[in-house]
Amino acid sequence: MAAALQDWMDATRLEKGHGHHGKHLAFVLRDQLTSIVIHCAGIIGGFDYMQGVSKDIRLHFHEDSLSDYMRELEV
Repeated sequence: MAAALQDWMDATRLEKGHGHHGKHLAFVLRDQLTSIVIHCAGIIGGFDYMQGVSKDIRLHFHEDSLSDYMRELEV
């Protein structure tokens, strides 16, 4: 959990002043918190349940595409 939170903090810093590469990396790093939610699904419902819902959880958390994310950072 601490690593995912650090990734989120790094992503916030990378969004500012690190060009397109930093912003792309930030987009990827933000997914780490999604992994915690998926892991919680595994704790609650077991491995098979986690396997069944992980794709939908990721799609829910990442409704915005990379291009949408990049456009929002430009504003």
